[in-house]
Amino acid sequence: MNDYLLTQPGTMRGRQTKPRTKQKRHSLNFLEWMLYLTIGIHGLAMITMVTLLMSGIPGGGSLDVMERATYIAHHPTLWRLGWLPWQMTAFVNLLFAVALIRTKKCSKWITVPIFFVTLMAISIEQPAEWSWVTNGVQIAQQAVETGDISAYFAYETQIFPNVSGWPAFIYGVVAIGWTIALFQTGLFGRKFILFSTVTWGVLITTAGGLLLPAPYKLADWLISGGNAVGFTLMMVWFVWVTEVVLQHRRPNHPAGKYQAWKAPRSFMCLPFITANSRFLQTMGSWLPSLAYVSDIKHVVYANYLVKAADVEEMLPYPLQLQRLGADKTYAMFTHLTYQHGNFAPKFLGRLRKWMPSPIQSNWRLYVIDPTTGRRGVYFVTTAISNSLNAVLARTLSQGVPMHTPDAAAINVTNDDQLTVTLDPGKSASPDLKMQLTLQSEQKLPELWQTVFPTYDAMLSYCVPQDIAISVQPWAEQITFQEIELNIDTAICQPLSGTVESKTAAQITHNAEAVCFYVPHVDFLFTTEKSIAFPAP
Repeated sequence: MNDYLLTQPGTMRGRQTKPRTKQKRHSLNFLEWMLYLTIGIHGLAMITMVTLLMSGIPGGGSLDVMERATYIAHHPTLWRLGWLPWQMTAFVNLLFAVALIRTKKCSKWITVPIFFVTLMAISIEQPAEWSWVTNGVQIAQQAVETGDISAYFAYETQIFPNVSGWPAFIYGVVAIGWTIALFQTGLFGRKFILFSTVTWGVLITTAGGLLLPAPYKLADWLISGGNAVGFTLMMVWFVWVTEVVLQHRRPNHPAGKYQAWKAPRSFMCLPFITANSRFLQTMGSWLPSLAYVSDIKHVVYANYLVKAADVEEMLPYPLQLQRLGADKTYAMFTHLTYQHGNFAPKFLGRLRKWMPSPIQSNWRLYVIDPTTGRRGVYFVTTAISNSLNAVLARTLSQGVPMHTPDAAAINVTNDDQLTVTLDPGKSASPDLKMQLTLQSEQKLPELWQTVFPTYDAMLSYCVPQDIAISVQPWAEQITFQEIELNIDTAICQPLSGTVESKTAAQITHNAEAVCFYVPHVDFLFTTEKSIAFPAP
């Protein structure tokens, strides 16, 4: 089990340290959004290149100039729509240059010249593209009407280098400047430099091959192929940069959503990459939330009274503990472990029977959002026995710090014996061993009786759960995940026995656990909503 809840040098323990200044936060926001915009527009441009422009580009869908002219003449609207995203990329490249200028750690001696070199590329590229979608269409239509292709061939030969040659070469030089400026921030290593060298080398070589004199000029199909490879690598480059920037803005935390995911076994490379990807998590947060259902059974609760001062630092700003006791010195910590029943989106209907039924364990504190007054739970950590479910939860949910144990089991025998096991292996999952027996007597320990007048009062406090609350400090927002459980406290059965967990011991300082059992629960996750909160 990893000591992920212990304070480590250079890490934040829940509560944020001194917040970034407003100017620095805004510059990082601008760079982040420019990266999203750059990826989106360049991705759209690559799609229109394949679907709308390829048949009219030398070396593209056809090697015959008359076929290219015929395509442009007969599909002028598609031709113009296809070039529109490429015209937008020029503006986006300029904004990205501005974002680098605004980024504090990027040297102005590099970023300012990059801006002006970008303007140089735009001044060549944009007039040429505009000419191709206006005059070029008219010349192509005349060539098709008369059957004389010479005028269009001469036009295409003259315009193509100004669209795909000189601008691409200059943008390659600009991209080298991007790489140097970003490397100066200290966030990127040698692998990034190596990949950048290959990426920009392919694009510059391809552009240079188009600009060489006729005897040495690369074949059109080589130019198109080189551009395809180069632009694909460029998209990977932008995603890499975005991932690193997001990792910087959303660093790993010892607890909560951004606790680092670790594979329970060393060979699980793909889940490791995807589960920790800030880029995928950000993309997932933009998707609409789906309703999820599960026929849960064998729910085993373990509850602890802890000193509020010992756990409040786990909470991100602005969440506050629900304090208990006459002097408000206590708080409750709970972990509950259960078996899902065909856990899946509600819209699947009967197809849910094909969905998995993993074991899940939620470790939570009871909190208040002071901005709205709403009460709910904050997940310190969670675990699920299916890696795919863990990756999807970390990608699509704002509030679930899901991990994957190496092994998990819940066994209920006919003689009222229960055993629960979570073996983390090499993962960051919590560990747990429980050997419990069902009891008929409802009895609270002496300390608990100072907080709750009756056993039923304790159940009424910790069993109802309709909101899970999480915080995204970089966006200054709180997210509420609304859940329907509708557990009747009358079906909760007391348990006695042993509970062993290094994870729980770190949090509770070996406090006594009060356990109970719920045979079944109809789980429904309804929606996820976010609101803004004032900065500290």
